[in-house]
Amino acid sequence: MQVSEVGILFSQNIFNDDFIIRIDSRRSDSDNTIICIPLRDNEAYNFRWEVSGGLSGVHSTDTGENLIISVPTPGEYVVRIKYHPDYTFSGLGIDPNADRRKDWISILCWSSYKWKSFYRTFWHDTNLTIAATDPPIVDLSYPTTGFDYTFANIKESEFAENLNFGNAYRLYFTFAYNNCVSFPELDYSGIREFHNTWYRNHELLSFPTFDASDATVIMSLFRYCTKLKHGPVTNTENTTNVHGVYAFCYVLESYEYLDLGSATNTSDMFYYCKNITTHQAFDLSSCITANFMFRSNTSVTKFPMMNMESIEAAAGMFGWCTANTDVENYAFTKCLNLSECWYANREITSIAITCPVVENIKKIFVGCSKLKTIDVDFSSVLHADNAFMYCYELADFDFRTLNLINAESLDNTFFIHQNTPITTQRYTELLIWLDENNVKDNVVLGAGLATYDNTAVDARNRLIDRGWTISDGGLEE
Repeated sequence: MQVSEVGILFSQNIFNDDFIIRIDSRRSDSDNTIICIPLRDNEAYNFRWEVSGGLSGVHSTDTGENLIISVPTPGEYVVRIKYHPDYTFSGLGIDPNADRRKDWISILCWSSYKWKSFYRTFWHDTNLTIAATDPPIVDLSYPTTGFDYTFANIKESEFAENLNFGNAYRLYFTFAYNNCVSFPELDYSGIREFHNTWYRNHELLSFPTFDASDATVIMSLFRYCTKLKHGPVTNTENTTNVHGVYAFCYVLESYEYLDLGSATNTSDMFYYCKNITTHQAFDLSSCITANFMFRSNTSVTKFPMMNMESIEAAAGMFGWCTANTDVENYAFTKCLNLSECWYANREITSIAITCPVVENIKKIFVGCSKLKTIDVDFSSVLHADNAFMYCYELADFDFRTLNLINAESLDNTFFIHQNTPITTQRYTELLIWLDENNVKDNVVLGAGLATYDNTAVDARNRLIDRGWTISDGGLEE
């Protein structure tokens, strides 16, 4: 069959049982009279092949030896892997000779064979386009590598609107590292997991509405799509993992409505989306992990009220949201980790949250330079290292009200700044309170250059007798 005939065949959307590919042997830097069809290592193959111009043969191997075809002259050829129920063809392998992949121009038909894997099949095929109109059939006996990295790093390719994923259940880095400016609207029905599917598509400007109805995982879906301005994902009511969906989408300004009612992991979801100015009031009633969910959303001035009651880890959740001016009275009922949660929220002046079981508040308010009042019971906290560093307005705050009775690590907790220690009165009161109320031995306590007066000498000595290591400015002169 001639190349022109194949073009007519597929313009009419007629499916074909054969696997058909168009190759130009002249693009290779090596032997221009060789066509290489890479096969899967250690797999048995037995099939008939044909090449436009009249060449044909049978390839049989028990070890996945590549099919090498010698052509009479350098040029463009159409290669067919003939389909027959008695033939054996489990799909392409990874070509060890990357130079030969410059030859591949277009996939014209996927065939009726069941492919065991598309793992990295077209990795780095920089000239390839997908023109096939039939669905590739994935052998579900090998589900974990269905379309993993299949079209990753195809730098200049465009993808046909009829690209079909057959019965694959996940897309893992499938289109990662590409230079596509836009993407066609494809049918993702039936695919349950998306992992880094369009990771680092730095040139991607727009994307059609992405229906996630069947997906349970859309992890890091558009991570590092640094030119994407609108988030296309919708219908997420069944999705449980949205980790990093829009992380590092620096210019993202808006996104489709997201129902997160089923999501258990929202970590990194909008990490470094610095152009977003407002967020919807997400339903986080099922969420367990929300670490760094909004980290570095530097244009948001106020986050809405959200249901936080099921969250167990919210480390850095609002960290580096430098324009944030207010904090709702969130109920972190089950949360154990709030470390760095409001790190560098320079505009907030007060905070009142509920967190009855939290254990880790390390660096929770570092750099909250305007924070004056904290209405929180930290009686369950174990680790509070560096919690109030650079919170200059807390120099005269009564830290006894935080009820740190179980804290076993207070390293630099009460260090504000070397030039702005907490006042002598407040530190004196704190030492006496810790001696009378904190139940832990062998605690490391750091207060920078804060000094205490004579009324706290005995309390401080008793803490040292209990194994405490205390670093401060000493007795007031």
